[in-house]
Amino acid sequence: MSKQQLPVLVSWVGGNDLKRLLGSEAGPVFSTLRYARFSRAELLYSDSQSEFKEYQGWLMSQTDIRLRFHHEP
Repeated sequence: MSKQQLPVLVSWVGGNDLKRLLGSEAGPVFSTLRYARFSRAELLYSDSQSEFKEYQGWLMSQTDIRLRFHHEP
C-alpha cells in the first residue's frame, strides 16, 4: 500500500497523552501512531500553546509520520 493510500489519523490530544511528559506510559495518540500505519495525522488540542509545545516536539521526534497540530480553544 503506498503512502497516499494509507488512512489519515484525526484525533484529539488529551490529558492522558500529555501525561507522557510526566513519565507516564504512552498515551492513546502515540500508541496509535506506533502500532498502525497512517499517511499523516491531524491532531487537535485545546491546552495552551506554550504548554503543548513540549509534547508536540516530543511526539514529532518519535515518528516519521507527518503531523499537523490544530489549536481548538
